[in-house]
Amino acid sequence: MKAVLPVFIGALLLGGAVRWASRSGVGDEVSVSPGRGDASASTTRERTAPTPSELMESTRVWVKDSTAMQPNPYHEELAAWTDAEIRAALEESLGNRDFLLDTRDARNLVYGLLAEWVHRDWAAASTWFLTIPEGLRSDEMVLSFGYAWPAAHAAEGLVFVKANPQVFESSSAWSIGLKNIESRAVEGAASVISLIGELREAKVGLGFKETVKFPENFDFATLMRSPEVVELRRNYQGEFLAGAWYAQDREACFGWVKESGALRDLSDIVALGAENPEDGLRWLGSKYEALDAADRKTLMLGTPPGNADIMGKMIAGIGDPRVVEELRASCAEWLFMGEVVGTLEVLGGIRDSATRLQVLEEFEGEKARRFSAMSPGDVEIFRKRLKEWNATPEQAEALVEKYQQRK
Repeated sequence: MKAVLPVFIGALLLGGAVRWASRSGVGDEVSVSPGRGDASASTTRERTAPTPSELMESTRVWVKDSTAMQPNPYHEELAAWTDAEIRAALEESLGNRDFLLDTRDARNLVYGLLAEWVHRDWAAASTWFLTIPEGLRSDEMVLSFGYAWPAAHAAEGLVFVKANPQVFESSSAWSIGLKNIESRAVEGAASVISLIGELREAKVGLGFKETVKFPENFDFATLMRSPEVVELRRNYQGEFLAGAWYAQDREACFGWVKESGALRDLSDIVALGAENPEDGLRWLGSKYEALDAADRKTLMLGTPPGNADIMGKMIAGIGDPRVVEELRASCAEWLFMGEVVGTLEVLGGIRDSATRLQVLEEFEGEKARRFSAMSPGDVEIFRKRLKEWNATPEQAEALVEKYQQRK
């Protein structure tokens, strides 16, 4: 065991920068720069519980898939460590005050150590993982464990999930599920369909939004029309499968979207599958133009309100100026959601001030999906823009009042 192990752990827990001057013997030297202070217990108690999506995002930053070039931020520092030393460091870290107080740096250190061990020896690491007391084995740690599981041993990972369902009761084995899907995809659609049934039985949720790799010319038509995927989609999961289809053949994917009534999901499918987001949004705009009025409304239900950049790129794909005006006018709804700046930017593209004011006056509040009050600052921005658009004082007051009332 390296004599400086406690120093190394302490430095990383405090967020310090650690540099190993020598990696042999007990004379290793450590250079430590001052870090942040300890987190207080009161701060920990006040912290709100993260959502599953927040857990996934924060975990993704620290613990990469073991097939990546840099599996985790501590990989280089741990390269000369033995598995026994990593295990000892993990056990010492789990008892550290900062870890027990849920300090971010302490948690990140544990995830990095665990990722390195899983990368080297998934069997030993997973056996040890089961010995962690439930009170210390947080949902975030479970997510990072699954994220670090080596893709080359995806099948063994699924065996582990099935054998230890209690570990994943309040977290998710989605990353292990994803790696199994990629592994089985090389065998064809039938193999993936069978796997989806296995994952359902193992209660592995597939509601994540992540890019998944499929072999070229994969038979998505068979996969997406299978009863297993239909059931998956009924439970609002499996969108990543459609994203992968879009990446390979977006026109065929669009045909399935219309056929299956998934227009509301189309913007998310494009976001998941488009290699070039700007090109994907222009394509989305062209599809909007080709739809009838009812389908256009359905498609727009899936687009994020208030995002003028997305809307601008969609508009770039529309050829008919009348359709562009209609799309811009529909964004008046965003004002009822408190999205003032983005709305005004989109409406500002309408051909003249009189038409902009007419659009604001004619939009029916009952059509708004939801309501969120404007902030006082946004109200002033709205007033100022109305004045710039030559609204009379009476018009401006009526519009400000209209878009601040819940319908």
